[in-house]
Amino acid sequence: RMDSDDIAHPDRLKMQVDFLENNQDIDILGTAFEKFPKKKIVRLPLDDKAIKLAMIFNYNAICHPSVMIRKSTIDKLKIRYEKRHEVCEDYGVWLKYINDVKFANLNDVLLKYRWNGNNISKRKTKLQSANTQMLMFKAQGEYFGVDYKPAIEVVAKCRDDKIVISSDLIVMNDFVKEINNKLK
Repeated sequence: RMDSDDIAHPDRLKMQVDFLENNQDIDILGTAFEKFPKKKIVRLPLDDKAIKLAMIFNYNAICHPSVMIRKSTIDKLKIRYEKRHEVCEDYGVWLKYINDVKFANLNDVLLKYRWNGNNISKRKTKLQSANTQMLMFKAQGEYFGVDYKPAIEVVAKCRDDKIVISSDLIVMNDFVKEINNKLK
């Protein structure tokens, strides 16, 4: 799942297939990548647990254009992108199936990911940030058994340019406090 303006390392597919053949328990495999033209190397967590923790609490820890997914996993789980996760469909998939798959990343830089002002991530930053935050709150809520729906409604208000009132801030504060209490 690579965009036409990205560049794969000549041995990318071979290296990923070899890894998957030697690690039958891995369902979804990403790689480190280089953002270009700035030549910034991005390395992501390598093992399943670190990837999942990063995705629940911080960021999408699988580079979508570098992904290789087992067809058997796609078929078994009926993995599909969901339109409601616009601009972060991949993150929505990873989080939806987080308990059903095992992730890994290769530390090798096997993709050059074009990063410029025309990227959808750049053009739709607000939408992507809001949808990502909603996915993250849902994942945190499910992981810790906390009601995440009120927090998601507040983020949706921000995304949709609706007025956020003081009670919304209390909802967000309560959600964060409950998650922090579960972390202790």
